Amino acid sequence: MKSSCAKRIVRVLSLSVLAVSCLLLLFGRTSAAQSLISGDIAGSVGDPTGAAIVNATVTATSTTTGTVKVVKTGAAGEYRIGLLQPGPYTVKVEAPDFQTAQTTAEVAVGQTATVIMTLKVAKGATTVEVLGTAVPLIEPEDSNMATTITEEEVQDLPNPGGDITYYLNMTAGTVMNTEMGYGNTEAFGLPATSNNFTINGAEDNDPFLNLNNSGPSNLLLGSNDVAEMNIVANAYSAQYGVLGGIQENVTTRSGTNDFHGNLTYYWTNSDLNANDWFNDNSGAPEAFANANQWGAAVGGPIKKNKAFFFVNYEGLRFVTSPVDATFLPTA
Repeated sequence: MKSSCAKRIVRVLSLSVLAVSCLLLLFGRTSAAQSLISGDIAGSVGDPTGAAIVNATVTATSTTTGTVKVVKTGAAGEYRIGLLQPGPYTVKVEAPDFQTAQTTAEVAVGQTATVIMTLKVAKGATTVEVLGTAVPLIEPEDSNMATTITEEEVQDLPNPGGDITYYLNMTAGTVMNTEMGYGNTEAFGLPATSNNFTINGAEDNDPFLNLNNSGPSNLLLGSNDVAEMNIVANAYSAQYGVLGGIQENVTTRSGTNDFHGNLTYYWTNSDLNANDWFNDNSGAPEAFANANQWGAAVGGPIKKNKAFFFVNYEGLRFVTSPVDATFLPTA
């Protein structure tokens, strides 16, 4: 009887250890992935003399979804709020015997927004609105040289075909591939086949050499569904890895507390384009081409501050009739 109970206890303990191990593995992988789809707010809180304010309450509130995260400052007045969805935030700082202060911060994918706050001594129930905070010219958190492309920039930049790899060309140190070969863009001497693409933290690389030149994009997602792109083209921190070239991290649009959407339509044809030099030189007419590209998206709240929806649809129809000059010998 004692042996049976002992075996049962050992079995229960084994299952508990296995369950804890699985949870640690699951949450460990989740944390690693979230660093590619989120950003941080970090900084310090001090008084007018420069002394650190310990145990101050720092609250970050998303202005689009109402998400709230709260942390306390440490022994040196420092704080960090991690795993934040990209977008605008209101940062509020409260401490006993000090006036409440708040400001705004923009969180980007894989980046740390630095917010340094100075609280004034309290003279009653007063909130100080800080219109701007000093941002260091050099990123103190990591060595990444990143380019952030916002949703507005993606929407405004002309991009026939909606190829999400096109935006790599806006990064310092990149070279566009204008000839035949693998990939669209390379940076700092590394081949384009070394570029790494993620969408919402999940790798989305072409399975064959990262060619990214089959149709508009081998990465399938269209540009109308992009909320933000973060492109790192130099030495980068540990959350990236896998491939040593450009790191393009894409986050998709989502619903917010407000209903929003857009309709896009782009059209061009051969009448709007000049004939190329080779056709002109041989007397061949310009090839017929007719391109239609469109997109439609809508999003909004299901339950305010809790659940949201977003739907996007895109299409591309391209008709062309290439002109080839054929030379035949006379009789």
